[in-house]
Amino acid sequence: MVARTNFLGMVAAQAAMRDWSANHRQQVNVLGLVLIADRPGRLPRPLIDLQRTLEGATRNLWWLPWVESWTLGAVPSRENAPTKEVEALRLGLNAALKAAGKERQDA
Repeated sequence: MVARTNFLGMVAAQAAMRDWSANHRQQVNVLGLVLIADRPGRLPRPLIDLQRTLEGATRNLWWLPWVESWTLGAVPSRENAPTKEVEALRLGLNAALKAAGKERQDA
């Protein structure tokens, strides 16, 4: 699941996670949540609190920082993506996929 770090994006992610948990958990495997910064700088306190709530509701949470060129219409690519965060996301997704496969085998 992916959401922007503004109030509407994070509340929509929270609602989607609730719906998944109540209605789709058996059919759909959610590996985690990727939050993409909607502005530079730190989140305001109410959004930090909401982020913490989201962290508690998902197995994995990854965060991508503000990228000015994406806001101006650039397509995300290796050249304009934040290397450290994208690598953490790649490794985290691979680990989550591996764990999900193991859970299916054990079931």
